[in-house]
Amino acid sequence: MKEITANIAVNAVFSDDGKHRYALTYTWDSEKPKLSILMIAPGASPKLDSEHTANGLTEQLCLNNCSRLGTYGGINIVNLFSRISYDYD
Repeated sequence: MKEITANIAVNAVFSDDGKHRYALTYTWDSEKPKLSILMIAPGASPKLDSEHTANGLTEQLCLNNCSRLGTYGGINIVNLFSRISYDYD
């Protein structure tokens, strides 16, 4: 039987009101370089915060494709627009 264990560290930087996400970093191998990915805007759902961690489809596809390359040990996701909430109150 073969058992594989993987740990991915996730770091997200939010505004104090939680309506903006400035950066999202996934690291699974700190010895390798990280790939930076520029996107348009963070998705409104699912949300990554101190209560729960959830990947949206786009983030999951980026993680899968980057890890398959074998060259990188993580990804930095930054967005042109930081607003994550579509509730404009």
